[in-house]
Amino acid sequence: MLINKEAFTDLQEKYQKVIKLLLEDSKSDPENEPYLSKYSAKQILIGMKANIENLLRNHPAEGPENLKLTGMYSTVFLYLGMVAVDTEEISIGEKHLEKCREIIEKLEALPEAVMIALNMYNQFGILWSQREPEKSKIYLEKAQQLYTSFKASGEAPINVSEIFDPNLEKHDEELAFNNMEKIHTLTLYYLAQIFGKLKEDFKSAVYCHITLQRQLEMDDYEPIDWALNSATLSQFFMEKCGFKQARHHLAASSYILSKYKIEDLNAATDINEEYEAKLETFNHRHADVARCWVKYGIFLLGKSKDRLLAHTEDIDEKCSMVSDLSRMKLSGDAQVTIEDLQNLTFRGIDVGSYESQITDQFILQFSDAKIVFLQTQEWIKLAEEYYTLETLASDYIEIVQDHTQLYLNLLFFEDNPDNQAKLHKRRIDLLENVVSKVNPQYYMNYCRQIWFELGHSYTSILDIKSDKLRESKEKPKPQALAKINILVDKCITHYTSFQSSFKVNIAELEKVQGDVEKPFLQTYFRVAALYGRYITMDRNVQLKNVEQQYEHYKFLTDYCKKHPNAAELMPVELNICKEMVMDADVKMELKDDLGWKAKLKIPAKDHRIQTTDVTDTRGNEFEEYCLKRELLMGIFEKGWEKPSPIQEAAIPIALTGKDVLARAKNGTGGTNLRDDIMRIYQKVQVIIATPGRILDLMEKGVAQMDQCKILVLDEADKLLSQDFKGMLDVVIKNLPEKRQVLLFSATFPLTVEQFMRKHLRSPYEINLMEELTLKGVTQYYAFVQERQKVHCLNTLFSKLQINQSIIFCNSTQRVELLAKKITELGYCCYYIHAKMAQTHRNRVFHDFRSGLCRNLVCSDLFTRGIDVQAVNVVINFDFPKMAETYLHRIGRSGRFGHLGIAINLITYEDRFALHRIEQELGTEIKPIPKIIDPRLYVAKLGEEDPEDLVK
Repeated sequence: MLINKEAFTDLQEKYQKVIKLLLEDSKSDPENEPYLSKYSAKQILIGMKANIENLLRNHPAEGPENLKLTGMYSTVFLYLGMVAVDTEEISIGEKHLEKCREIIEKLEALPEAVMIALNMYNQFGILWSQREPEKSKIYLEKAQQLYTSFKASGEAPINVSEIFDPNLEKHDEELAFNNMEKIHTLTLYYLAQIFGKLKEDFKSAVYCHITLQRQLEMDDYEPIDWALNSATLSQFFMEKCGFKQARHHLAASSYILSKYKIEDLNAATDINEEYEAKLETFNHRHADVARCWVKYGIFLLGKSKDRLLAHTEDIDEKCSMVSDLSRMKLSGDAQVTIEDLQNLTFRGIDVGSYESQITDQFILQFSDAKIVFLQTQEWIKLAEEYYTLETLASDYIEIVQDHTQLYLNLLFFEDNPDNQAKLHKRRIDLLENVVSKVNPQYYMNYCRQIWFELGHSYTSILDIKSDKLRESKEKPKPQALAKINILVDKCITHYTSFQSSFKVNIAELEKVQGDVEKPFLQTYFRVAALYGRYITMDRNVQLKNVEQQYEHYKFLTDYCKKHPNAAELMPVELNICKEMVMDADVKMELKDDLGWKAKLKIPAKDHRIQTTDVTDTRGNEFEEYCLKRELLMGIFEKGWEKPSPIQEAAIPIALTGKDVLARAKNGTGGTNLRDDIMRIYQKVQVIIATPGRILDLMEKGVAQMDQCKILVLDEADKLLSQDFKGMLDVVIKNLPEKRQVLLFSATFPLTVEQFMRKHLRSPYEINLMEELTLKGVTQYYAFVQERQKVHCLNTLFSKLQINQSIIFCNSTQRVELLAKKITELGYCCYYIHAKMAQTHRNRVFHDFRSGLCRNLVCSDLFTRGIDVQAVNVVINFDFPKMAETYLHRIGRSGRFGHLGIAINLITYEDRFALHRIEQELGTEIKPIPKIIDPRLYVAKLGEEDPEDLVK
């Protein structure tokens, strides 16, 4: 039988009331009853459910009205499920949705049911999104498949509201198609969120872009929200180094905001509360998009810096980093195609004018970096127009921190030290301005970050000024020295402010909780080092600074001893602290201002008759030499008690007036330039210096050599090498005719005989070192391209039986880069080079010799006078140019009668050096075989004689 028309009309009215309650009335529900309208809609839906069930019982299944009633019935369960989910009744919502699916599943491809089914699958996706994202993904993909198949059928869908309309004669197909597209856009949006939860980030980003593109095409978007979503998506692309896509989405965001301002805000005629609210929202979000642009500029400079550091020598030829996602080699789990990435641009809008404001390519030089910097500064100004210190202090502070980070990234591209110092000063001005205006009580985390950064920035300026003072050929002015001390004060002040912000009992070594523990300890280490950088000739002040250093180093060692986990945060610094505490303990014994001289062990007056042959006075104490009492006092003041082996051997001979050529086993150096200059200002009879230092003092006009009768030069091997050719002639040329020359060296180069004949008169030669030969060392070479070296090194590590190895590079920069690469490969590795502080070098050498690390990357600093018995493999990562350098490098293996192996990585450019070194040393360097006999470099009990194996 036919259904009464009034029954359909009643259902239509109830349906419309439900829609009104859910979409309109629910927005104005009171706070104490947030679900009032939804519960009212639920009651109406329950009544509709009973009415439809009654109609279905009284209506034959094959009747013409059955399909319409089935659609209504499933719609009621759909909305009941939606209301239950919204009111946090998840299990009930799931039951209603399952009932809807049971009713509609076999009919979902029909025009009357497709819209209901699409909405149902979307609701299932929402329901399972938090609990089981994978299950949510299955339902949403069903919605996507249903949309695709139905659209391919060419049929027109029917709106859900039209199913409840009893008087409708013709369906609105255009509206229905439009609604179906909107539902599908929601499906894509939900899929984007689910892919994000499942860590399929690239796929999530692609679906987000498609969603935004569809909203543009359908002109169905809210401009402010769309712009924010596009800007947010750009941050993902930026972090993946897809600067082309990131810039495009930011440009689209700015385009939509500008269009909204022109077409909506500027066209408004009434300035009322609604307009003011819209303008406030626009200004807020416009500033947010500007901050996204700022992040883009900072990130572009930062990644360009990383790219250059990773490819210092082959940036134009071999660097694979690109700024376009569609050209990148993505991992297999990215689950996106090249076509997906190539389509990450918006059609229908012209954003070229916004994209042209900043590049999307990596930066190579300062001029390009400056353009990025200046444009990013404009966006910072735009953001600061809305975010001010008075209204939104936290956001303002973060913008200032971004500004200082922008300066820091620009610094990398600036080669001029003076300009670097100026950029640091601008960073400091920004940070000091902020920290002086905010209350640390309310913004403590920000203040701590700023104090730490200020200490670091002032230290950077201090390094620049100190290097400039050290490199200057002129006498340092008092103003320059005072500037150094002022900078040290600033550094210590800010680091101390950082330390004081932690309310912990320092005396009791109370533990600092959380992630701030490491920076807290780092400040103590840095402050300790800073106390050693004060320039003063006042001994009382010097002793106070030593005492401060001792207290800070002692605090760190005691803290890490009480809290062992803290030692893992800074193992290198802790080892240095322990060493410095031991050194400081000796110095602190002399800290009394008045009584320190009284504590010295002053020898009795020397009444011995001095003879020409003073070599008979050799002994283990300085007192046993024929030295003047004043000289002995100076020796004891410095804390020296016993002579080293080379001093013991050389001093008696030197006292006879003979020239001395001494070969030392090892030694230390690294005196401070400013201290040397201060000493030279006074009257000096003997100058003891390294070659570079004595020439530096001569060029500055500080050291007058015409009255110098005794010249003692350390590191003679370096002075006589090709790198310093003619340097010694310049020194000796300035000495008087009657002079005494004493040369000390870890090695004697091949040119030493020629020098002896030219400048020394009957020299006395002292040799405490054994002769260095190639005996026991098997030599191989591997012909490789530059870009293959790291891979080749990795292969050697995996195949050789390495006890300890030394890898040589030709520059300090390549030493650090290679050490980083080796660590990334998963091997334990230390590095050492001449630009490191002496204390750091000592620490690394001690730890390596103790066997704490298997591999050491170093420059030629480590080739002379240093023996590590456990080294059985030497690798020339960079092949040397000189035969002598090669000899000393590979001589680090095969020590003390042990076996060793030397492997040389040879490029096309090294082929002539290889041939020349073979000729000069009379040796043969063979091509590396596929398998190297371990007996050639690994000593085992019961093995053949080393000489037989080498032969």
